Amino acid sequence: SLYMAEQISRVSPRLPWCPQWGMLRERIPDYLYTDDGAVKEWALPGFMENDDHRHVSHAYGAWPAHEAQKDRRLRAGIYKAIQNRTRQNRSDDAMAHGHLHKAMAAARVKSAQELEKELYLLTAGEYQYTSLMTSHDKGHGSAFCTDAAITYPGIILEALVYSGDKEVEVLPALPDQWKQGRLCGVRTRCRAQVIRLCWDRTASGKDTPMVSLTLMPEESRSIYLKSGLPWDSCAVDGKRYAAPV
Repeated sequence: SLYMAEQISRVSPRLPWCPQWGMLRERIPDYLYTDDGAVKEWALPGFMENDDHRHVSHAYGAWPAHEAQKDRRLRAGIYKAIQNRTRQNRSDDAMAHGHLHKAMAAARVKSAQELEKELYLLTAGEYQYTSLMTSHDKGHGSAFCTDAAITYPGIILEALVYSGDKEVEVLPALPDQWKQGRLCGVRTRCRAQVIRLCWDRTASGKDTPMVSLTLMPEESRSIYLKSGLPWDSCAVDGKRYAAPV
């Protein structure tokens, strides 16, 4: 997308920004929003919303792009759009990819509840075969399709770690039922590896779980660390910090 090309051009000399892209960006219309705050699927006046549909292509700004990370209105609009599709889509909700896309976008807008809801539908809907291959439709009602088989692990990763060019956020969309867990060996977009991420909600309650993170950058650089859950204090390289008031 044009948005992602612009982000890459800022840090990579191999993809310099060209004037034609700037001209194209000026022609792209602004996002439109419904009366209830949901981002509209079509940025054209006069087009009516159809939430009885499996696709959430208007969630692109959250996933796979990162635009919604720094745009609160867009993030809230995508969250509302996901809710509207989940509530109103009944005629074609059998296909796995609609649930997969909503789950990935839910992780990016920090909604553990919506992510958990989609994971439940994907797990209970009989998309998986005993071979761990998956079906295009629920109840094994269609052909073999790798959509769910490939994307399911990605949803879990997005729920546990988000990263940008200069930041790492741990547990951005951790479902309440994931009481304890451990994640190892994940590479981030800011060229640092999550050697080990552990959390335990049984130790201090679900709102402020015990969390430990070992992060190994590939080079000397500043990385902004964030937590998707409330925190009281943390220790970085042995030095303890209190949460800002």
